[in-house]
Amino acid sequence: MADAYQPGQCNIGGGERRKRLALGGLAGAAAVALAVAVVALDWPTAALFATVGPLFLAFLGYYQARRSFCAGFALQGTYAVDDDSGTVTDADARAADRLAARHVIRDAAIAAVALAATVTVLGVVAL
Repeated sequence: MADAYQPGQCNIGGGERRKRLALGGLAGAAAVALAVAVVALDWPTAALFATVGPLFLAFLGYYQARRSFCAGFALQGTYAVDDDSGTVTDADARAADRLAARHVIRDAAIAAVALAATVTVLGVVAL
């Protein structure tokens, strides 16, 4: 892991990574709770696909922590790497950050949709 801002590669440090892991953990727990509620309350099995929202947040938190890269900071043009934080003023660096942010968001969305679809299909088969 990097310990300094690197355009498109690293824009958060250890403290910010821990925040994103916590967000991911909470969102993952919410997805599980929602799936349990769907089954326990005998809601339509298709409601299992609603786990896509919290799963997206869970994957987003995980990917940001893993990659030391916050999509939100990148889109705002900021960074917070340990004791160093600020605004990204270089146009090329901002472009690299925006591209990396899109990749993080895309990857989280793909993973969330794939897992929510799998959970829904398994729910249809099992229930």
